[in-house]
Amino acid sequence: IDLLPLLRGSAGMQEHQAACNCLEHRHSCGRVHAGRGWWRRYLLGPLRHTAAVAVFVFLITLLINLAVAEVGADNIAGAFLPHPFWQPFAAVAVGIVPNCAASVAITEVFLHGGITFGSAIAGLCASAGLGILVLFKEVRKAEAVIVVAELAAISLAAGLIINYVG
Repeated sequence: IDLLPLLRGSAGMQEHQAACNCLEHRHSCGRVHAGRGWWRRYLLGPLRHTAAVAVFVFLITLLINLAVAEVGADNIAGAFLPHPFWQPFAAVAVGIVPNCAASVAITEVFLHGGITFGSAIAGLCASAGLGILVLFKEVRKAEAVIVVAELAAISLAAGLIINYVG
């Protein structure tokens, strides 16, 4: 694809449309942008998209922080079972929570001797931060669930192997 006509503005876009015999284009965001000026397509559209993702992430983070504040750090530490074999399972469940508070909780519990090193690694590997929220917002739910399940499985395997070896 020759991108030079696209960079030249609306005249370049008209040349491109005449060359490929099309009136609209589908972009990487999955939306069709037809008959718009370059500033709407390349400036206003991405700014709106960024604002929508930022509001979504802010609201979900607010809800998660309220839930963690309500439950309390002591109760989160109690979720980790005393037997080392089951600790990576609990750590992955906490680590999947899309927020840095989960990573802080896992690290605090590890530093206070509540979980093994392998369990801490499992939980921290499962933590993708806010990336999981964006994943669920931007792709089909079935694909997002598969990615998160793979993330959890790999994290769990790492934690179990480290516990077994270490």
